[in-house]
Amino acid sequence: MTNVEAQLDDRPGPPTAEANVTNMAYEAIRQDLLVCRLAPGARVSVLGLSKVLGASQSAIREALSRLTAEGLVVIEPNRGFIVTPMSVGRFASLSKARTAIDALCLRDSIAAYDVEFEVELVAASHRVLRRLEQMDDSEAAIAHYVSAHARFHEAMVSRCSNPWLLWMRGLLFAQSVRYRNFCLPFARDKSDFYSAEGPFLRAIFCKDSDTAERLLIEQYERVCALICKRLAKLLPD
Repeated sequence: MTNVEAQLDDRPGPPTAEANVTNMAYEAIRQDLLVCRLAPGARVSVLGLSKVLGASQSAIREALSRLTAEGLVVIEPNRGFIVTPMSVGRFASLSKARTAIDALCLRDSIAAYDVEFEVELVAASHRVLRRLEQMDDSEAAIAHYVSAHARFHEAMVSRCSNPWLLWMRGLLFAQSVRYRNFCLPFARDKSDFYSAEGPFLRAIFCKDSDTAERLLIEQYERVCALICKRLAKLLPD
């Protein structure tokens, strides 16, 4: 047997049942963190999640360890797993980093502009508008809007060719979504989306990177100010 054949024989097989359960637990817990069903700063009960999700405690711990690597959960001495706390300062730092990374990803995407990129952006923006029109207080409607909003931001940077930037963007976007869900009611007025995204999309379609970046930064700064103001009221001193 050659070295190559030996290495191929050592490849991992298909996912085990335990691995599938761990992935299921990871996705479920991550979603609860992003929508703040698990409150910031709260202790995470491994036993409780094990019962609710029907997964072993080892699977829950593995899922939480993965979420720790994403910054959504932290480990504290004598307390175990804790939902990552929130603060005005933490969000301001997060927003500054996200703005810088997204601006780089956007410029890279515009530089690689093609017809498919334009089509994807138009479709994504229409999807957000449709979900806004259908918005009500149900969890399903909110989930549909959150998904459409995320897909719009993904389409915006879909031509970025730097995997490290995209990886960091994904982490920062998830953190930003968590803060937004904690602080702000979901927008319902489609005119707000038009006023913010209309000029932004036109700049992208004209391949005007400078204007698109400026509008992106202005929008992120507006959202940052709103969330920081809301955080100051919601969080204990």
